[in-house]
Amino acid sequence: YGTHAWPSMNSSMLMIVEDEKVAPLLDAFRKLDSQTKMQGSRAFVWNIEQVM
Repeated sequence: YGTHAWPSMNSSMLMIVEDEKVAPLLDAFRKLDSQTKMQGSRAFVWNIEQVM
């Protein structure tokens, strides 16, 4: 329906970034999320121990 409860599209992004980039990215995400509160955007952080 294209509303916040029934979006017409969902998407996700997976990013692996250097440790020092995590905080600035989360700050930018919080700013963006504050402008679109009804979208229900979420961010999760995991430690990546090894990349093959």
